[in-house]
Formats: sequence, structure tokens, C-alpha cells
Amino acid sequence: MIERLMHEIHFAVDPNQSSKKQALEVIRELQNHFPIKRSPMRLRLVVPEKSFSTLMEKLGDWNANITSKDESGNEPSIVCELEPGLFRDCDAMMRSLQGRLEILAVSVHTEGDAHVSQYDTEEFISSSSKELDAVVQLGERLHEQEISAGDSRGQEQAKQIRC
Repeated sequence: MIERLMHEIHFAVDPNQSSKKQALEVIRELQNHFPIKRSPMRLRLVVPEKSFSTLMEKLGDWNANITSKDESGNEPSIVCELEPGLFRDCDAMMRSLQGRLEILAVSVHTEGDAHVSQYDTEEFISSSSKELDAVVQLGERLHEQEISAGDSRGQEQAKQIRC
């Protein structure tokens, strides 16, 4: 699918450039033509109380999605999702504010199916909760099977050792 989209926007791979640089370029180009974005990072930002308003203002400028906010104590903290391209700026700002930055998740995403053809005429519609519940249930069943298979192997090995 990605190759087809790259072909549609007339993007050619250059073997003399690094793959990371080319990947970032193709993502920028694809963002101009299709409603896609890089997966955001989940960060915890802890700053002194006097710098909290400055942090909130900057997060608003960066269009960060604030997941939770804890203003108790003398060091309030915020858990937010931020575009990876803004990480260096955020890190520099946290150092200047004498705060801490913790990476909670490098890539925050949801699973679901989407077809590129739907973007031609319709707005993006996220997967229904029933589909997500089915995926979660399937994952739990697979996990249970792995655990039960592991338990039976352990019992067989224990019987062999006793003999």
C-alpha cells in the first residue's frame, strides 16, 4: 500500500540518501496528499509550579493532546501526546524551565482497518468499538492458550525429572 501511495505522489527512492531522511520526506509528502500523521509520543512533563503556565501555553502552540494533568504539590505534571518532530524543542524547553521529561511511549497508536480509497470522498471514521472489543478478546484468548500450553509443558518436564 505504501509503495502504491509513493508511486501516486511520484516519490523515487534515492540509494545515496539515508533511509531515515527519505522516510521523513515521504511522510511529509504523503501528509500533503492524504490524512496521515506520524504516531505521537506519550510524555510526562514535570515542572516547577512557577513554570506551569509557560508549559501549558507552549503545549497549546504545539497542539499537544493532554491526557492527564496533576497540579498537586510543588511540581505539577502533565501527561501528553506530542508529535515526534517536536521532541527536541520540548526537551530544550524542559531543560530551560528546570523540569523533567519522561518518555512513556515512543509510539501511541490504535489498531483498526482503513482503506485509502475512502479518503477520496469521505472523512476519516475510526473503527467501531465492537471491532476493537473483538480484537482485544482474540488477544486475550491467544494469551490464555499460550499460558495453558506453557503450563502443560512444565508438568510434563516435571514428570520426566521425577522418573
